[in-house]
Amino acid sequence: MKRSRLLLVLAFEALICIAFSIWSGGQKDLLFSVMAFPFVQIGAILRKISLSGTTGNIISIVLYSVFCLLPSVYVMIRVRRKAARREDGLLLLLSIVLFAVIYMMINPADITRHFGSPELIDVNKAFLGLVIYGIIAGYLVLRALWLFSNSETGYMLRYLKILLRIVCIVLVYGIFGVGLKSLSGSFKDFAAANTDSGQALYLSYVFIILQHLIDILPYALNIVIIFSGLNLIDELIIDPYSMKVTLTAQKTGGICRISVIVIMLSQIALNILQLMLGAYICSIHYTFNVPLLSIAFMLSVMLLTRYFIQGRELKHDVDSII
Repeated sequence: MKRSRLLLVLAFEALICIAFSIWSGGQKDLLFSVMAFPFVQIGAILRKISLSGTTGNIISIVLYSVFCLLPSVYVMIRVRRKAARREDGLLLLLSIVLFAVIYMMINPADITRHFGSPELIDVNKAFLGLVIYGIIAGYLVLRALWLFSNSETGYMLRYLKILLRIVCIVLVYGIFGVGLKSLSGSFKDFAAANTDSGQALYLSYVFIILQHLIDILPYALNIVIIFSGLNLIDELIIDPYSMKVTLTAQKTGGICRISVIVIMLSQIALNILQLMLGAYICSIHYTFNVPLLSIAFMLSVMLLTRYFIQGRELKHDVDSII
């Protein structure tokens, strides 16, 4: 996937997240529906077919069994091709869990009977969906781990590009999906806590937005770093000891260094502004939230780029001696 195409995908995802956030109005019910998708819909369709009559009931049972057995069938195909791995056992587990989860989606009363609390049925449906997604994610991660450890450098770099693109998609969701919902919730909580019409709340809303921007800043900077890292990987695939690798590595390292500085200084600046304007702000959020994961990622990229630069310099020295 080219950079321009990836940008289009991320932009489309951002638009969907924004529309989703506006449509949901900050409600959690829609989020639970997303977590349970498409298993709730599959259960509803199978239930409707089953209730249509004896023939419909038989068709529903067949469709239910086929859908739940799909992961196991895939494992059998891999076994027949002698390509099965230990992590494929998670697919067998997935089939078992699908039988239980889809059955409860077909018969929602069983969800209440199993978990209790009828008023939390939507939450429990979301939990059932997350259980399935957790198994799928575990399989994909273990599968990727095996591919990384049993591949040549060129293939590892290509797999790394795929992983970085997935990370970009997750980061965009964090910015425009979870981030916007969090901002909307902050607005509502602040409005509920400040009902005095005589208060000037505009400046407070501005600072809530600034706090939100600082919270999502590491995500945005990580995306910039990943794009630079993708360019570096492309150069490494072509020639790991070329001058372009050195230049791209230096650029990526510089972006990481600037990103860490921007993250820390932005928090300091916001705290100082709130300290100076404390009397005019009704909602103050002094923050010392160091995004350790983001900073660790940036420092790791800086370290790797330094190794690439040193590797090229070492090869150049060896070639000059020869």
